[in-house]
Parts: sequence; C-alpha cells; structure tokens
Amino acid sequence: MRYAIFLTACLFAGFCFGQSPEERKRLLDPRNYANGMTFVDDAELQIRGSDISKYTVLDTAWLVALYRYRHPYSSKRRKEDGERMKLEIGKRITAFYSRDLYETDSLYTIYNRGISANNCACMVYARREQGYFEVINRMPFRSDAAILVEDSDMPEWRIGTEEMIILGYRCLRATAFYCGREWVVWFTYEIPVAAGPWKLCNLPGLILRAEDGTGDYIFECEALQHDKSLIRKYEWHYTRMKKNAWLAFEKRMYTAPFSLFGENTLIISGKKGGRLDDTWTIPYNPIELE
Repeated sequence: MRYAIFLTACLFAGFCFGQSPEERKRLLDPRNYANGMTFVDDAELQIRGSDISKYTVLDTAWLVALYRYRHPYSSKRRKEDGERMKLEIGKRITAFYSRDLYETDSLYTIYNRGISANNCACMVYARREQGYFEVINRMPFRSDAAILVEDSDMPEWRIGTEEMIILGYRCLRATAFYCGREWVVWFTYEIPVAAGPWKLCNLPGLILRAEDGTGDYIFECEALQHDKSLIRKYEWHYTRMKKNAWLAFEKRMYTAPFSLFGENTLIISGKKGGRLDDTWTIPYNPIELE
C-alpha cells in the first residue's frame, strides 16, 4: 500500500517529466533494481548493514583504544560529536573500525534490516609481523560486499621535542607527509606499541591524537581498555584491488556515483525528492590523496 502511494506521488510530482507513463513506472519501480530502493542525502554514500555472524579470528586484543573521528564525510548529526572508532591491539595484528557501523551491522545480523546514513566504511588491519595493511572498503548500497586493498606503505615520522598530556600519558609530537597529507600526531612511549588510528603507526608508542594539516581529519583517543576481545575478519564478498586502482574507483564513486550504483539501486533524493540520475555528484575530499 505504501509503495502504491509513493509511486502515485512520484508520478504527480513529475519526477521523470517528459517520459512515457510506462517508462516512468519502470524507473520508479524498486522491483526493477537488484538492490532495491533507498533514500539518501545527496551529499552522502550510504553504507548498508552487513552480516557479522561469520568470521575468522585473526588475533586476540590485549588493549583497546577508543577514538573520536571527525572527517568531511560525517553526517550533519555527527559533525560536532564525531564518529566513534575502535582500535583493537593484538600481539600480531591491530584492527581499526567504526563502532557506530558495528552497531548497525549487529542490528542487521539480528533483524536483517537497517541502513547507516554515512559511517566510516573503512576497516584497517595492520599485520605488523608482515609489515603491511589490509584495508577493507565497504561498498555503498550493498550488504556483505567490500574492496580489499593491501598496502605496505608506512609513514616515516620526524619526532620532535614538544610534549602534551593526553589521558594522563606524556606524549611527544611527530610529523610526516603520508598519503598526500601532512600529519601531526601525539604518541606516548608509556604505551610501547607501534599502533594508532587508521594507518597512522610505525612510532615507538601508541598514537593518541592525530590531525592532518588542513584540519579535515582528526582522531582523538577518549579511553583505553584492557579487556580482551577477538580481532575478527568477516566472511563477506571481497574483491581485491591494487591501491592505485582503488583510489581511482573511490574518486569515481563520488564524482559519478550514479554510473556505479544507479543501475542497480533506485536512489531517491532526500533533499529534492525524485530519482537521482547521472548529474548527481558528491563532494570529494578523501583521507588518501595519493
């Protein structure tokens, strides 16, 4: 019933003005799209919840660091508060991911429903013994689908003498040009583990704060926990891609999202109303510029 009302409203509103009634019905019928229908903020790529009931255990964390993450893609309701992130630190592997998206995944796993407006879609596993990152980039508008990128490029830091106290720990300032951005971080020798948020690591202590030179990307540690937890890699549908190919693909997701997702998903603008088409673009300001 709700679908019939919605379709009638679309037709009267002239979403597809100039097309035949049959073509309008076809374009506005969610049954004609493999991934169904979704409403979006025009400036966001929505990440669907995914099944997290099946996984491989990679390691066991002995320390967990909780961060606030502020970034240009934060939804309006998260601009000030930031997104809740989690860094699980094991003896061999660390995992960094969105706690907010994990909650959505948990609800999806239980109820098989739920969409997150615009969470951080990236999960980073640092395999310290092998010296590389395994980065999982969740695909918008699809459940259980992700791009897997391996990257061995580590930041090379210049350690300074400036100090700051964060969460009661004495921290030193370090800087690096990494992935196309200047980074300033604060790390502590008092937690001697070469780990940090995202791919920021390779220092002789845990990074508790990080900010890029433009102030667009900020990570702030809020708490440390010594509870043990399993570091898991979920059994999703992975497509492997080299880093340069991924960066090009990511750019296209924002500059031409309809060409990638519009054929399989009926995407309705939450701002203007109507079906989004190939004129749709999203502001593009990635954490990795190169």
